Amino acid sequence: MTKNVSLIINCILIVAVGILYYLHFKPAPATATSTVEISDSTSGPAITIPEDQIKKSGIVYVNTDTLLKYYDFYNSAKKNLENRQKKAESSLGASYNAIQSEVMEFQKKAQAGTLTQEEGARKEQELMAKQQQFLASKETQMGALVAEEQKLSEQLNKKVQEYVTRFCKGKDYQFVLGYTGMSSNVLFKNDSLDITQPILKGLNEEYRKK
Repeated sequence: MTKNVSLIINCILIVAVGILYYLHFKPAPATATSTVEISDSTSGPAITIPEDQIKKSGIVYVNTDTLLKYYDFYNSAKKNLENRQKKAESSLGASYNAIQSEVMEFQKKAQAGTLTQEEGARKEQELMAKQQQFLASKETQMGALVAEEQKLSEQLNKKVQEYVTRFCKGKDYQFVLGYTGMSSNVLFKNDSLDITQPILKGLNEEYRKK
């Protein structure tokens, strides 16, 4: 679940490949400045981008792995969902075992010849009905859990998106990238552009006030 949610958050945060392209081809200022090199050994020499241009471009990023790990709302909701899942699995497991015990007992009696044909037919119908009820119950409970997980993803999406929008108001940010380890589309990141901690701090403060 965490991986999927992380991908959802990344969809909230805009990828700015076009801006990096613009920065590369924009004439560099004549004054000396620190630079960042992005290289790809398969496509030629490294691309050198002045660091001050990156900062002025309004590009920042949020580490979504860190956000999910330490966001209190998400962790609390995730724990509640996991507890519900365990409870459902336990209940379904108990029901399944009870039906299996009845089936085995029925088979023993049928093999021993202690049931009349009428009793056997009635018991067989009873067991089939219980199995159908079990499958229906399983589908209902699992469907409810999937719906709850989807609801959590939507709530997380909304909370992060709304807070990031408010956080960026009045600032010169043009793009907020989502960075999530090896599955990220971001091939390079400058730690000075990381705004994860203030975003996380603000989200947790809002959650704790409620």
